[in-house]
Amino acid sequence: MVTRTKEKGFTLVELLTAVGIILLMAAVVVGLFLRHVDRARAANIAENINNIRVALNTTISKTGKHLVDENGDSDYLDDLIELGAISGKPSYPSCGEWFLRKTTDDYGNVAYYIEVDTTDCPEKVENDFQKVDDEIDDSDPNTGQVRSSRGPQL
Repeated sequence: MVTRTKEKGFTLVELLTAVGIILLMAAVVVGLFLRHVDRARAANIAENINNIRVALNTTISKTGKHLVDENGDSDYLDDLIELGAISGKPSYPSCGEWFLRKTTDDYGNVAYYIEVDTTDCPEKVENDFQKVDDEIDDSDPNTGQVRSSRGPQL
C-alpha cells in the first residue's frame, strides 16, 4: 500500500489572492507617487519664479531704477544674470525657455512678468505651468507673474 504524504504548499486560489492584494497595493503606491511627482514639478516652477522675483526686486531696490534691455531682445532675465542677481536661467523644464518681460502702461507704471516658451514641451509641462499660474496670477496682463506660451510673444 502506497501512502501519500500531505504536501505543503499554496493552492492556486491562495496564490491568486496574494498576487491580487500585492497588485492592489502597488496601484495605490504608484498613484501616490505620481501625485507627489506632479507636486514636486509645480513646486520647482514656483521656486524658480520666486527666485527671479526676489532677484528682480533686490536689483531694483539696490540700483534704484528699472532694468534696461542692454541687448534689445526684450528679455530682462539675461540682464539679471549679467548683474549677478541670479546664476542662470531656470533649467526646468529642459524643453522650455524662460523670459523676463517688462510692460509699461500709459502712466509710466512698469510691470515685469515671467514668460515661459513651452512650444517643444509635452502637455503635462504646460499643465504644470497652468497650475502654478492659476495659484499666483491675478489675471491682470499688466501685473501677471508667469505666463506660458506656445511660442515666444515678442
